[in-house]
Amino acid sequence: MAFLVSQKRGDRLGTSQTGQLAVEHIPGLTKLWAATRGAPEIHVAILDAPVDRANPCLAAAKIDQAWLGEQTHCSSHGTEVASVIFGQHDSAVRGIAPGCRGISIPIYECDPVRSPATNQSQLALAIHEALAAGAHIINVSAGQLVPSGIAEPELAAAVRACASAGVLIIAAVGNDGCDCLHVPAALPCVLAVGAMRWDGSPVPGSNWGSIYRTQGILAPGEDIGVCALDGQPMSRTGSSYATAIVAGVAALLLSRELKLGRSLRPLLVRKALLSAADRLARASADERHRFLAGRLDITATTIFLDTWSNTMSDSMNLDLTREGISDGSAPCDAVPVSIQPSAERNIDPPRLTQSGILPTQPERQERRAEAVEPSACASCRGERQLVYALGRLNYDFGSEAGLDAFKQRMRHLRLPGCDDPKIFWENANPLDERQLKIFLGAIPEQEADAWISALLWTLEVGGLPLYVIRPEGPQASVAYRSLKDYYFEQFPTHEKHEEAENKGEHQHHQQDQHQQQAPQECAIAEQVGVPGIIAGQATLHNGLRVPAINPDLRALCNWNRHCLVTQVLGDAPDAALKESLEEFLDHLYFELQNAGLTSRDRSLNYAATNLAEPKKIFVKELKNKHSLDSIGAERSKLCRPASDCWDVTLSFFDPKNPLHTARSVHRYTIDVSEVLPVTVGEIRSWKTR
Repeated sequence: MAFLVSQKRGDRLGTSQTGQLAVEHIPGLTKLWAATRGAPEIHVAILDAPVDRANPCLAAAKIDQAWLGEQTHCSSHGTEVASVIFGQHDSAVRGIAPGCRGISIPIYECDPVRSPATNQSQLALAIHEALAAGAHIINVSAGQLVPSGIAEPELAAAVRACASAGVLIIAAVGNDGCDCLHVPAALPCVLAVGAMRWDGSPVPGSNWGSIYRTQGILAPGEDIGVCALDGQPMSRTGSSYATAIVAGVAALLLSRELKLGRSLRPLLVRKALLSAADRLARASADERHRFLAGRLDITATTIFLDTWSNTMSDSMNLDLTREGISDGSAPCDAVPVSIQPSAERNIDPPRLTQSGILPTQPERQERRAEAVEPSACASCRGERQLVYALGRLNYDFGSEAGLDAFKQRMRHLRLPGCDDPKIFWENANPLDERQLKIFLGAIPEQEADAWISALLWTLEVGGLPLYVIRPEGPQASVAYRSLKDYYFEQFPTHEKHEEAENKGEHQHHQQDQHQQQAPQECAIAEQVGVPGIIAGQATLHNGLRVPAINPDLRALCNWNRHCLVTQVLGDAPDAALKESLEEFLDHLYFELQNAGLTSRDRSLNYAATNLAEPKKIFVKELKNKHSLDSIGAERSKLCRPASDCWDVTLSFFDPKNPLHTARSVHRYTIDVSEVLPVTVGEIRSWKTR
């Protein structure tokens, strides 16, 4: 058995002979187990895929689940998370709190083809049901990537309701490997959890958004032992499993409080976990933020609870959500009360359908899209993470050494346009975009591909680098040359003329002159579309780690919206139709801007590159003098086998009489099951009020 020493007080993290993290070696856990293995009075809700309660690891566990569906086509994610918390100690996987009671509330439909996903409205309903069922802790090993960290009203209200009841929500930060936020993890009063490795360092893919630095902790999340659907142990990595570990620890701490005769204060446990977190003072300033508020420290947390429980009255729990953890943390805008048994709570739980899945809210169904997904590490399980991202290209060097390599080569390159062999580019600066373009145009042909591929080509969305585009395979050099060309085409044409003149490419210069005759509005590329697969991560020059995309050359492209619309409409486009299509693109580029990771986002981004269907819709609506009202996307109710179909919906209204006329709705379907999305079927249209 191998052991790794943690960086605090000599506590050790250990691995089993199968390479899985042995949870009993989490520092402080065995001592906590000596006090309690979990009390059945403490209820932990799991909002996830259905749990297989017949699983050998969970057969003796106390888990309630009002679900009548078949387990055959369900994701194993819910069962895996449940085994981390409730796995019985005489089974293949030892859970953190096997004696506590579980409440499984499925939020994902069981589908053999589609990846599990739901929406914020459904998640909010599940939170309300968990609250009504008497949960003290709610585990949400899932989330939706939301740059602002602001949830939709239904979810925000559900989280506030939990705060008012004193219930603790523990949620995963996500595994995008970026300085970004997921909901519900970023919402006030939620305890966010990131994943750390066996040696105590953050898992590279674990997110580290700014809000998490005051309300998030790291917990073991690499190679965590879970129980598969067949009852055999296996390893999983991701913030989903780190979240389950913290939920189990919180349940044990509440069980200990109960055993000691103290009042149950889940939000006080949250405060203690954050206050006791090991902040790793020895970490560099550049890396410290990736540790969130600190690492899980069970022993210090029990000390805080013992100290506070001896000095606090029950009424002091009322202020926990107001004060936050630091001056910079957001208040919860709710006043929690002491927890009462579920029978004493005057809350009506939402009803389950016969399949056990929470019903949708009819009045909101058209305005919600499924985007809340499990926070497990897809690439760690050998699954493909598809992406279809839109943005602008930039470049990076990855490190100081990478930057210096370009400086050195540029200084040994004869100054472009100069015939004197003794004059070199002494003041070369590769950070200067113009100089770099000249360099890539002047470098000898046999070196060009090597230097182009040595750059980290980044895709920026809203000015932020979200991805590194890293082509792989036999066509990689072709892809890199395309990226270089696309980058040049983002700048005015006269700069490319200078490059061509410096290199002496008279033919290239003539082509540019011909292109200059095109309308000026088409001269500069505005967007780059990058379909592909997430293939690991890359570190930028500033230390930021972002996901890397292996692009698919079949649809790697760039465009200018004016040119795109003109190509669709022909040489003499109708002015009103042209303006409407450009407005449609602006909505997608700015209002619905996204990272292109979820199925919904990929369908919307593909819609921004294929104007065939929108053109037909706008032609029809302009005849009626209607204007675009909204754009949405939702999972199709019907779909062909082995597909992932999403309906893009366009709604129109009469601007002269917006309140008293029926709205026109048009819907067309996009299948995003593969790297290259495709449209399916015909446009469907109807009117609604």
